[in-house]
Amino acid sequence: MKLSSLLKYIHALIRDKNVYGIDICGELPVYPSQLFLATYTNAIKKNEEANLQILKSIYNT
Repeated sequence: MKLSSLLKYIHALIRDKNVYGIDICGELPVYPSQLFLATYTNAIKKNEEANLQILKSIYNT
């Protein structure tokens, strides 16, 4: 799912329902031995950017 779609769903859910907590899964699992491999550092950065956008969306709804 695209992040933009997820953000729209989150916004609609918070707007239309009583939400007491949110847990969104889907990050690439990364083991400590993989933290500095280029493939995983890019994934970690992408996950962090998505998490920040999700958090901002939740707080701005």
